[in-house]
Amino acid sequence: MEVSCDLKGVDFEWFAVDRNGRLALFVTAGDGFVPASVAAAADAISTLSSTISTPHVGTGHVWEDYGNVGLYVYDWAMPVGPYGLIQSPLQALSPGFRQAILGLPALPKFDVEFGVTELVGMVDCVAA
Repeated sequence: MEVSCDLKGVDFEWFAVDRNGRLALFVTAGDGFVPASVAAAADAISTLSSTISTPHVGTGHVWEDYGNVGLYVYDWAMPVGPYGLIQSPLQALSPGFRQAILGLPALPKFDVEFGVTELVGMVDCVAA
C-alpha cells in the first residue's frame, strides 16, 4: 500500500471497508497514515464526511455522533499509532449513506473485522 504524506498535520477523516463489508471511519489526529488513493480523493471524502451531524465536536462525545450514523470509528494513537477502535455503531447505517460511502472514488479494504479488531495498521490494508 502506498501511503501519502500530503495530509500530514491535518486531522483528516477517511472511510474503509472490512472483509465482511462493514464500514469504518478513520481519524488521523494529524499523524495517522492515509493511503495515497484516499489522499487523491480527499475532497470527495471530506465532502461526504462533512454531512455527518457532529453536535459534540470538540468533546469526547463526538465519537458517539459517528456511532449514531452506524459507523465503527478508529482513531490514531499518538504518536506512532496504530489506529485503535474508539466507537462501535449505535444504530444501523442507513442504506443511502452506505451507498454514498461505497461510491467514493477511493475506499480501502482491510483484511480484518471492524469491531472485533481493536488495532488496525498499514499491514492490514489489502487494497487501496
